[in-house]
Amino acid sequence: MPEAVSAAWLLEHGPLTWLDVLHLHHIDFEDIATLERLLDACLGYGVNVVFTAHDTRPVVGNAEGFV
Repeated sequence: MPEAVSAAWLLEHGPLTWLDVLHLHHIDFEDIATLERLLDACLGYGVNVVFTAHDTRPVVGNAEGFV
């Protein structure tokens, strides 16, 4: 497993039956459509999702659309 994985890497290594919890840190590094597919897969496989909500600005890109 790589040191840091992406949403795409996780989807490529599905099904997510081997994953108990997904901890998201910097979602602004992810393609939104891929992130949505990953979250849907987590829901489908019963994988809990937690996130770190401390960023007030995106690490990359602009603040427009940053949630």
